[in-house]
Parts: sequence; C-alpha cells; structure tokens
Amino acid sequence: MYRWFCRYHGWLILSLDPIQREDFERAIGKLAINWAAAEHGFDHCISILFYEKGASSLVTTLPLNARAKIRFFQKAIKAIPELAGAVPRAEELANAAFRILDDRNWCIHGTASMIGGTLFEQPFNLSRFERPAMESIEHKEVTMGFIHVTSESCAKLTLALAVFMFRKFGLFTENEVEECASRCPRRYHLLAPRPCLYLRFQISAGLSARIIGHFPILSQVYN
Repeated sequence: MYRWFCRYHGWLILSLDPIQREDFERAIGKLAINWAAAEHGFDHCISILFYEKGASSLVTTLPLNARAKIRFFQKAIKAIPELAGAVPRAEELANAAFRILDDRNWCIHGTASMIGGTLFEQPFNLSRFERPAMESIEHKEVTMGFIHVTSESCAKLTLALAVFMFRKFGLFTENEVEECASRCPRRYHLLAPRPCLYLRFQISAGLSARIIGHFPILSQVYN
C-alpha cells in the first residue's frame, strides 16, 4: 500500500502506492452497494412511519431523493407523539447519514473525472460541479482509505437503523438481536446507547440471517 518515504521541510512524508483501475472501480462499486443498503434502511423506516405511525398526514407522497428521505425521517419522528423519546437518537442517525451521504456523493459523482488510464496515483483528485448552483467545478482529494471508511460507515449506518427499528418500532424481538450479536465475530463494534448491552452488534460477513431477512440487499454487502 505504501511506496516510499521522503523528507519535506523536516517532516517524513509517506507516499501511497498507485491503484489499479479495477481496484478503484471495485471499491467505488462496494461503496455504492453499501449506501444502497443504508438508504434501504431509511426506506424501511419511513415506510413504517408513513403507513403505520401516522406520518401520512405530513405528506401526500413519500420522498424519493436520499436527502429528502432523511429530512422526512427527522420530521416524522418529531411529529409523532409516541416517538418523542426517539427524537435524540433519530437526530444522531440523520446527522450521521447527511455526513456519510456527502462523502458518498463525492466518491460516486467525483469519479466522473477518473477517465482514462489504468493506474491512478493517490490521493485521487475528484471533481464535480459545485452544489447547488452548478456554476463552477470543485475538487476534493481522497485516498482508497477514505473510500473504504465511507463504505464501512454506510454499513454501520444500516445496522444502526436496524437497531433503531428494533428499539422504537418493535420490528425485531430482543432474542433476535441477541442471537445476531452472539453469532457475529468481534471485528467492528457498533454500540447502541447503554444500558441496552444486548444491542451490541458486530459488523461482519456472519451477520445474522434474521437481519438480512429484513434487509435483503445486505446479503450482497456482506457476501
């Protein structure tokens, strides 16, 4: 991954290895799938809010744009009295989703500039039309590490939404969550607020089939 060291103004600078086009495209593809899983989680949430919790009084049609989905999720949770206790956690999830979405958008849409060549130097110089005016081009330098972290954040968000639905919507039983936690190796940790220690999820390829059953796209993410 790392190629060589050099000195610049007394600092030791680490240079990253160039990346093959296939590896870059594979990482971008995995990120796209992981975000799709997270957005599927929001789809599941807003579907329950709209059809079962009374949020249909807020809008006539459900949003299709990712950012609009997150905003509706926030608005609906705040508007439903029985979910008042869920507002702080919903805001945390929404704010995390907005941050991840921005990073995801840079990685996905910024790759329009990555045309030609079979070997990409790191960091990659991504470019896109600046938002929302679309009058000029903006740039961002990212590495493969940034892409992988963003992809992993998407996966964690998906599980956080599953935990949220378990705790606030009663979508999963406690036994199902405990079984999921017990089967997953200790690779990554996603901690729900204490004292609900049984809500500790480990993100891995061995994710419980029960959770995958509610989020079919996860079978693509973790296999």
